Amino acid sequence: MAYSGSDLVTMMRDSVAAPQHAAEQLLNLRPSLGTVVQGAVLVSVLDALLVGMLAGGTFSIPTAGGEVVLSPLMHAAMLVASLLLSAGALQVGGQILGGVGRFSQSLLVAVWIEVIAIAVQLVQIVAGLLLPPLAPVLALASLGILLWCLIHFTRTLHGFQGLGRAVLALLLGAVIVGIALSSLLVFLGFGGPPDV
Repeated sequence: MAYSGSDLVTMMRDSVAAPQHAAEQLLNLRPSLGTVVQGAVLVSVLDALLVGMLAGGTFSIPTAGGEVVLSPLMHAAMLVASLLLSAGALQVGGQILGGVGRFSQSLLVAVWIEVIAIAVQLVQIVAGLLLPPLAPVLALASLGILLWCLIHFTRTLHGFQGLGRAVLALLLGAVIVGIALSSLLVFLGFGGPPDV
């Protein structure tokens, strides 16, 4: 099912104003896993381009030994891996608590939340340029919006009746992602134990 630009804007607006309804609409699309993975790659490239433009073409990750500078391509690859790990953690965290979400649905939610994050970041940048003193408040508001959307989308994804299990599923997922990302960074040679 093709979506126009106005449909996407409406969906983004509904994701904040009526997140449960927006989540139902999103999950009812039922795209194939291949299509969702392509979406993950696309949003990762868009995010990398945005970060690259804002940071002069590079992205830095703070580590115990200083900063690791990533190219936009490596940033995009890391974000794709992060989305896949997040989707797996969201699925497992929810299913531990009796949720019904599948991996393809969890990845769809993760990709859509990333789309919202990019839109929120753009709004935050523009608003920060117009009203620099409000930048910290805008950053907190942006984080709040993303958490609001994520909690409600997780609730709908797993068929939870209340928000409590959705929050707990996200906390479990965060632990899983933290462990997985730490392992991935060590595997890639970042953040390993310092030489003695």
